[in-house]
Amino acid sequence: MTQSCTITPELAGFSAKRLYLLVCFLSVLFLLAEFLWQRWRSPAKSYGNLTANIMSLSVAVGVAAIFHALSASGQFKYTLDVSDEAMIEHRGFWTRNIGKGEVKSVVETPARFFFGPGLRISKHGHGFATWSWGGIWIPRGLPGYDDIRSVALSWQRSVG
Repeated sequence: MTQSCTITPELAGFSAKRLYLLVCFLSVLFLLAEFLWQRWRSPAKSYGNLTANIMSLSVAVGVAAIFHALSASGQFKYTLDVSDEAMIEHRGFWTRNIGKGEVKSVVETPARFFFGPGLRISKHGHGFATWSWGGIWIPRGLPGYDDIRSVALSWQRSVG
C-alpha cells in the first residue's frame, strides 16, 4: 500500500465559523495583554479615551487575524506519504519521517478549539515529548483515514 495525500486547512476542520471564533479569542487575549501592559506602565492613567480603545480593538483584531492566517496556512498545508514501511510528512522545507518500527504512540484526538479531530502518531511517546518534538497529525476528514489509522495501530502494537 502506497498512498499520497495533501492535507489542507479544510480537511483539518478549519471552517469559516472556527476561523471567526479563533480570531475573536486571539483578539480578546491581545486586548487583555495590552490592558495589563498599560496598567503596569502607568497605573494612574485614565482608560476612558474612546479613540484609544477603538484603536486598540482594531489592532487586536488585525494582529489576531494575521497571526491565525499565518499559523493555519503553515500548520495545515502539507503532503503525507504512507507506505508499508513509513509515514512521511512534507512541510515546505522540512520532512518528518516515522518508520514502521519507531511508532511509540498513536492517539486519536477529538475536535478541539484550535483544530479538528484526528490521529496523532509519534515516535517520541505521549505528552510533552510529542508536543515539543512533534509527530504526524492526520485529520479525520482525510479520505482513507481508517486505513491509515489501522496501519498506525498495527505499527504501534509491533513496537510496544
